[in-house]
This record gives sequence, C-alpha cells and structure tokens, in this order.
Amino acid sequence: MILKEYFNGKVCIMKISIIGSFRKYYTQIKDIIDKFEKSGIEVLSPKSSEITHSVEDFVIFKSDDKRLLPSEIQTETLNRILKSDVVYVYDPDGYVGRTTCYEIGVIRTTTIPIFFLEKPKDLPIDVGDNEVMNSSELIYVLLNDLRFGYENSNKIFIDKEKIKNSMKSKNIVICGSMTFYEKMLEVSEYLKYKGVPVVIPREENEEKNNLSQREFNEFKRKVSNQYLAKIRESSTYAILVLNQEKREIPNYIGANTLVEISMAFCWGRPIYLFNNFYTPLLDELVAWNAIELEGNLDILVENYKRDRYSIAEKKIQEEQYDNQIELGDIDEHFYSLFR
Repeated sequence: MILKEYFNGKVCIMKISIIGSFRKYYTQIKDIIDKFEKSGIEVLSPKSSEITHSVEDFVIFKSDDKRLLPSEIQTETLNRILKSDVVYVYDPDGYVGRTTCYEIGVIRTTTIPIFFLEKPKDLPIDVGDNEVMNSSELIYVLLNDLRFGYENSNKIFIDKEKIKNSMKSKNIVICGSMTFYEKMLEVSEYLKYKGVPVVIPREENEEKNNLSQREFNEFKRKVSNQYLAKIRESSTYAILVLNQEKREIPNYIGANTLVEISMAFCWGRPIYLFNNFYTPLLDELVAWNAIELEGNLDILVENYKRDRYSIAEKKIQEEQYDNQIELGDIDEHFYSLFR
C-alpha cells in the first residue's frame, strides 16, 4: 500500500516520468506532459518530441541520440525514469505493452511510487485503488507537498470523492483602477496559465459611452455590490490589487479599491499587492497584513497552491480521524501536525 507523508511549507516540485504505449497513445501522453509541465512538475521521460519509428514495442524519438543502438536508448530511458520521484502509467482500458510491463517490473523493485490511469489488465501485480487516478488528481496530489513511499505495515485510506470535492478551485479576485484593465487581462492570463482561477472586473467603456450619467451611476452601484459580494464568497482565496503608476503616482490605490481591500480584510481574505505599498495608505496596508509581490506573481501562485491543499487535506484528515477510519499504525503525533 502507499503511505503518504505530509509536509508543511513550500510546494514540493516533483519530477515525474510517464510510461505506456507511446505507439498507441502518444498524442494523449503529449497533452498530459504539457499539463504536468504547466503545473510546474518536471517530466523526465518522455521528452516531448516526434516519434520517428518503432523497434518492436519500443519507439524511437527524434530527440534520441542517433549514435545509440535501440537497446542503448531503451537503457538510457529506463535510467532517466529511475531518477523520477513518481511514475505515472497511462493505460486506457488497462492496456500495457511489453516494454511498459518490463518498466513496471523494474520500478516495482525500487521505492519509486507508481500510479496508473486504470488498473492494468493481464499484469500479475496487485494495484490498489489508491494507486489509480487520473492526471488531474495526480497533479493535485504532487503539487501539494505530498511524498510517497511503500510501507507494507501501514494502510492509508483516500476518499476519492472528498479529494475531488476539495480540488474545487478557489479564485483570486483582481482589484484596481479600471485604468489598469489591460494589465488585469495580462495578469489574469498568466495566473490561469499557472493553474490559478481568476475573477476580474467587468470592462465599463461600453456602458460609460452608451448610458446617461444617472444610468451609469446605477450600473456602477450594481457592479460594485456584485464585486464586493464576490470577494466575500467562500470560493475566493484572496484579492490581488493591481497598484500601478497612475498620473505619475507610484503604486496607486484609489477610493473604490481601498473599499475592496478593507472588505477583504474584514472577511479574512489575504491581500496581495502587485507592486509595493502605496505610501498614503502605508499604515493601513501594513496593519491589514497586505503582501507586497514587487511584480513577482509566482509568490502568489506558490502560496495559493500550498494553502489550497493544506486547508482541504487537513479537513479530510480530521474527518477520517474523527470517524475512526483505519489508518494502520500512524500515530497521534502524525495528526497533530494538521491540528
């Protein structure tokens, strides 16, 4: 069985190898490679490349060293796989070819955890339910400070449904002057690329040009109320304030944005500033524990992924403990780490 160890602190970026029938499924595997790498997980094998030809059940990639014999390439590939923190078997309908069977056999002699898309057919090994998950579930697990090892004397129960529910993403709500709307779009695209869901304000130019002043004021009130409600929602993780230079004022924060910041503080939402503190509001921002990013969005991404996991998984672990779900010989101290 698989024993999971949990660590607080920074996100642990893992190294993974994906194995399976590249002849049959390489198009799908390339998509999974892209998915892992966009999540910050390094894929050691295979490297995204083109297949030139196959030798029996083993494929040769364009990126492979042409000076090597196929058997030498296969050995080199296996050595690369064995440097992984975890291995993922892409086996739709449980299909694994001869080369994959061999690789699984070698990996099983090590302490490298191995996970499967589906339980393999016609393979004489015991694969537990905890070792079967799709790539999204595995990414969730790997990005959130989990390490794996094999321990025959311990069992751990993973409630897949609860894991899926806890994976429901929380949002970053972007705030700031509408003068910075283009920058909001740029930041939003970057965060989405990093796997962080984002909410941005509605662009107002069309309404401003087509509505009377009274109608626009009414529109503005409605939109402001809706946006404040969005900050308050439990689906919101934090707010990100785009405080760019405006009218030669550095790190500008206007009245509307200050209201959003103060409401985020009242409702317990972390406050991130894209740039440094806005000097006229320094005392308030410091008192409200606002975090300066100095333009480095990766700080926010790392904190988001760490906190998203630790809160959800703590809840699952406590529910399991309270309901006295069997977890083998894992002691009380293990649980005290999460309380």
